[in-house]
Amino acid sequence: MALRHFVVYPGSVARDEPHPQGLTNAPMPHIDQVVLALLLLGLIGSAVDHWRRGQRGWRLAGIVFVSLYGVGLVAMLAAHCVDILYNLILANRSFDGSPFTYNWRTYSLLLFGVLIIERGARVLWATRRLAVGDSRARAEILRNAGIVLAITLPTIPIHAFFGVLISVWTSLALLVTALGLRFKGSELLRSDASDFNNSDPLIQSAQRL
Repeated sequence: MALRHFVVYPGSVARDEPHPQGLTNAPMPHIDQVVLALLLLGLIGSAVDHWRRGQRGWRLAGIVFVSLYGVGLVAMLAAHCVDILYNLILANRSFDGSPFTYNWRTYSLLLFGVLIIERGARVLWATRRLAVGDSRARAEILRNAGIVLAITLPTIPIHAFFGVLISVWTSLALLVTALGLRFKGSELLRSDASDFNNSDPLIQSAQRL
């Protein structure tokens, strides 16, 4: 199975068959390699970033896993949107043989990608805040991953591979965040104290002096 089936939502993939007017429906070049490179860079970058922020052991592994989940959502669904636009510009055909035109179907596919990209970016940003002790970031990760799960679960009957892949990955991210990234008592106290200090006008004035 081509990696294109892995990184792009079904319906956005053009066939390698002759166009009715004699044009060739060539797939978008190198998009799979770009996505793989982004995933690898995201894995290495998040591991280095959170290591430098003092994360170690299982907590480091959990934060890196959730960070990679956010990177994966952004990279894969960005590729999905770019591939749709590429096929739309070239008037390629989808799996069912219909040409790509700007219609409700194309709009829906693009909107689908944008919604998940936004949630992936929010998860990625929240993991960085979680790593520096923001106790509210964990709830934000859970909320955004839950929304992604609600979006992708209904796609399983439409395209089982994509729907199961993203739904399982999202479920694992939810479990890791809920069970493995809880704050210990001392960490929570430090986080709450930091929030209090940052919101105190007198302390803010003193810090500026």
